[in-house]
Amino acid sequence: MHFLKQFFSAAALITNDTPYTIGDVSADIDVPDGLELPDLAGEKQDETQHLGDIKAGQTVKAEWGLRGEDPGDYTIGGRTGGSLKLGGAAVPVASDLEGDVTVEKPELDVDFTKPSSVTKGTPFTLGIDITNNSTIDLEDASIDLEASDLVNCYRPSSQNEEQDLGTIP
Repeated sequence: MHFLKQFFSAAALITNDTPYTIGDVSADIDVPDGLELPDLAGEKQDETQHLGDIKAGQTVKAEWGLRGEDPGDYTIGGRTGGSLKLGGAAVPVASDLEGDVTVEKPELDVDFTKPSSVTKGTPFTLGIDITNNSTIDLEDASIDLEASDLVNCYRPSSQNEEQDLGTIP
């Protein structure tokens, strides 16, 4: 059985509450083991986002898409930084970022339904009932029944090896 791993959005809102411009603002994320910073739409995500200048009173957002690889509780860290422009002088400013996320382990009950007996040459149906006991939906779920897993029977060529199940709430 396959399903899409859990994805999360990690975002930092950076507000300039000074009367001056903060220049060359960037935000960095520290991704702990057990989480990944995956490619999105074929594009690599950088751990550092360059946000440019933030004018007085302006808010900007840095956002990353994270994927949970291993169940557990994680603390995501990071920092923002830039230079406060005071006339001709630049004063470094920085702030630490921190947030928590939980990657849940899916809990499933899987029951196979089959006839009590079969007759050679007579088609029969094999069923699989899946109950999601998790607090999360399982997205893009599918199940594979490979020909090599079948003993003394075969799957009609008109049936796919993989059956898409969609979302299992």
